[in-house]
Amino acid sequence: MDKAEGSCNSTDPHELPQVASGSRRAAKRGKYPRAKRTPWWMKKKQEERMKRKANSGGDEPQADQEEEQQKEEDGPPSKRQKKWQGFQKVEVGPSRPRWRKFPMALVLGYVGTEYHGLQKQVDASTNTERVRTIEGVLEKCLHECEGIADDDFGYLQKIKWTRVGRTDKGVHAACQVVGLLLRLPLTDEEKAERDERYRKHKELADGVSDERTKNGGDGQVDEQAEPEEEQNESNETKMARIAVRKELFLKRLNDKLPPDMKALGLFKVTKGFDARVQCLRRRYMYVFPGYALAPVTVKSTYRAAYEGTGDLPAAQNDLDDAQDETEDSYKPPVWIDNTQENFEPTDEDVARFERIMKEYEGTHDFYNFTSRIEASDPSTKRYIEKISVHRETIEGQSFLCVTLVGQSFLLNQIRKLIGLALEVIRGSAASDSIRLSLSTKTKMFIHLAPGEGLFLERAFYEGYNRRLVGEGTSEPVQWENLEPAIEAFKRDTIFKEIAKAARDGA
Repeated sequence: MDKAEGSCNSTDPHELPQVASGSRRAAKRGKYPRAKRTPWWMKKKQEERMKRKANSGGDEPQADQEEEQQKEEDGPPSKRQKKWQGFQKVEVGPSRPRWRKFPMALVLGYVGTEYHGLQKQVDASTNTERVRTIEGVLEKCLHECEGIADDDFGYLQKIKWTRVGRTDKGVHAACQVVGLLLRLPLTDEEKAERDERYRKHKELADGVSDERTKNGGDGQVDEQAEPEEEQNESNETKMARIAVRKELFLKRLNDKLPPDMKALGLFKVTKGFDARVQCLRRRYMYVFPGYALAPVTVKSTYRAAYEGTGDLPAAQNDLDDAQDETEDSYKPPVWIDNTQENFEPTDEDVARFERIMKEYEGTHDFYNFTSRIEASDPSTKRYIEKISVHRETIEGQSFLCVTLVGQSFLLNQIRKLIGLALEVIRGSAASDSIRLSLSTKTKMFIHLAPGEGLFLERAFYEGYNRRLVGEGTSEPVQWENLEPAIEAFKRDTIFKEIAKAARDGA
């Protein structure tokens, strides 16, 4: 071949022909076909083979020859093989079943006197709780009962933690619903079945004897590995198994919880269950002593100034001082005589107070009954379905119970509703104060009633329950079976705490 056109005198088929620079375009067109280049991975294998031959005296072991032949047949490595090239391959035994997490709705009752509200308050820098809260104590007890794994402890978002409502500091609950992914313990019979099944599975997978498994292998068995046969069980059998585990877990959890908290029930729910979003209605109750309806009585030292016929006593110029809205509860002005504990409201007083409270029913803008929300925020519009008032005798003392049913409530809303209604019936606020506060966007100061008398009584999930008709792997969240336990906790624990707070002057 003419040297000008290019020549290739080498016998190596992988060597490119020496083509003149002016003829490379012709070579690309196919006039002078170019030899294929050796892939990089094949060159590397050839180099490794030559090194092994040099180290072994020129004779390549049969095993290495077979391995190289197999690699050449497999072709070039994939992207995944390139990524992990150089890492040592570790042989492991059969993977053990993981401890399954069940979507659950936990029904909780608690007294909030010793807690700074329900929601966990965490210091972001240290991931530790700043103050004692209901969620903080509950999470710790669930972790001690092995209901929450070590990796999930401290990170509620990992277990899809939701709650029906966030109660304030000092507020109680007889039926707080918490949604989460919960680990349930196995019964002793299920553990024995699981251990035997896992032992046989490991022997079959490893092909080793029991003696080798004990000495060299991983002989540990997961404490809560799920039986494999559960996948083939009917829904009825699965739910029966879960029911037994729920009772076992509730007993274990109540042994860990403090005396002012109690787990009342567990419901197996769907994976997408959200305790707050799927709750259609909430029922709160506010309990206060009957003497709170007593008309305003001015102290004798302030009566002349109050009637406009005299001056205030010396160093007592706080007759018209406004109270700071950030205070936790209502403190009456110093000129009000608030010691009428012997006052007993009549049936007419109770009926009148109920009529005042019913002015809140319906859809209104409750901007003046909350805080930390701008006047333009549309979320201040809320719907209150029903309000009722009845008497209750607790430890020999007369109390009034106000029941409020609504879709949802704003921060401090119920306590301000009660506070303004009490001022209206006592005469310390005008009779049209409620109408004015609901019809204006101008911020009005309204006292907060004490939080010790408020508690969440029920949460209703009618819409969620209707969607579960015919679904055999989840339970409806309803209270027929838990009604006695909820009522007992309300009367034996919450009512007694409210009566104690009233005696202490809260």
